[in-house]
Amino acid sequence: MTRVLARLVVLLVLFSGASPILSFISIFANLLPLLDGLLLAVSVLIAIYSSIKRKMGTDVLIMLLVTIFVYSCRNAEINLRPTDDKEITLLSLNVAQFNNDTANVSEVIQLINKEVPDVVLLQEFGLYYKWPDISTVSRDFAQRIGFEYYHFQPHDGNIFGTAIFSKRPILGSTLVFNEISQTNEAWSHLIKLKEDTVQLINAHVESFNLKGPGTKLGLKDVLKRQENQATIIQSAISDKYKSMICVDLNAAVGSKIYNQFRKSHIDVSKTQGLGWVNTLKWPPIRIDRVFADQNIQCTELELLENTPSDHRGIIASFR
Repeated sequence: MTRVLARLVVLLVLFSGASPILSFISIFANLLPLLDGLLLAVSVLIAIYSSIKRKMGTDVLIMLLVTIFVYSCRNAEINLRPTDDKEITLLSLNVAQFNNDTANVSEVIQLINKEVPDVVLLQEFGLYYKWPDISTVSRDFAQRIGFEYYHFQPHDGNIFGTAIFSKRPILGSTLVFNEISQTNEAWSHLIKLKEDTVQLINAHVESFNLKGPGTKLGLKDVLKRQENQATIIQSAISDKYKSMICVDLNAAVGSKIYNQFRKSHIDVSKTQGLGWVNTLKWPPIRIDRVFADQNIQCTELELLENTPSDHRGIIASFR
């Protein structure tokens, strides 16, 4: 019972700094897709009833087919990727350590090959059974997705961290922060486009560690560390380049750490109308974010449903 109450407290803290109304709207908005199927079913039943009752079979049947067709098209997946050399498509995903399952590794690889991004940024990357052979993990993964450039360098004595794989040249990678505990770290990477160099920061900030026996929550310490890490990340942003931050924030919209990033960068999910859609599958809250500076335009953004992780992936195109 104590552990359940502790976890409920942590969930409330995830919304720290956000009003109760915003938190309620966030959760309610994530339940809206469940209503789609209900509304469609009701429409079908009404159409069938009207057809029998009023003997308007042909007309009502046509309306029913049109309704189903429109509904199907609305949810159809359209995979259009930019071809302009000035544009770049990113895929960001917390792979949750693949649950140390090679089947999950293969699923992520299939996902990447399907979406065809230019750059892949992964958080909690690594495999227990490969420890300490870190170089093999990243090299084999890069080969299986056909990416020439990659970087994976977790804290000494750790197997997990952030990883980047790119079709465009990586001009340099600079450590922002990393810690031996859990998977919390951030790296800054310079990616060469045709005419520009873009700074990409791949980060996983301090988590609340909801899972695992004997976990010490230390809520105040976690919140303080999150704020410090956000400050460190922001200080690593260079004025010389356009910049983006792909981050597992471990905090919801309206929280203090979220507002820290919003002072300097745009939350592109909001510009694309997906600001309230969850990225953590359960509890259904949005903790994964892509931030871009004022000089970068997001042309497309999509949340990926079928991922072998407790997180949903984010794929976004920019110019």
